[in-house]
Amino acid sequence: MRISILATITAALLPTTILGCKCIDKNGGQHADATSAACKILNGTFRDNDCAASSISEKLSNFHYYCKVQGWRSDCRCPSGCREAPSQEEIEKFMAGLGKDTKGED
Repeated sequence: MRISILATITAALLPTTILGCKCIDKNGGQHADATSAACKILNGTFRDNDCAASSISEKLSNFHYYCKVQGWRSDCRCPSGCREAPSQEEIEKFMAGLGKDTKGED
């Protein structure tokens, strides 16, 4: 009986587990290019238009920030809040990956 209850609870929780992070708009639409660039600069694993959360687990704040500077938001939550912004060097690498510079010029 206990095993059955535990199996039911585990099965119910599995679909809500975040496997990948994305840069999304307010309606939930994904920005695949920004997601890919953020994942790449963080040395994450990009697959099926997601950045594997396990590959950037220590860098979720940076992923969140990279989405934000592009006018999007991350669909992954930071365990203790997204507080620490990436360094200027990391921002420049990210922007270069999108074909932009940090001065706002294309």
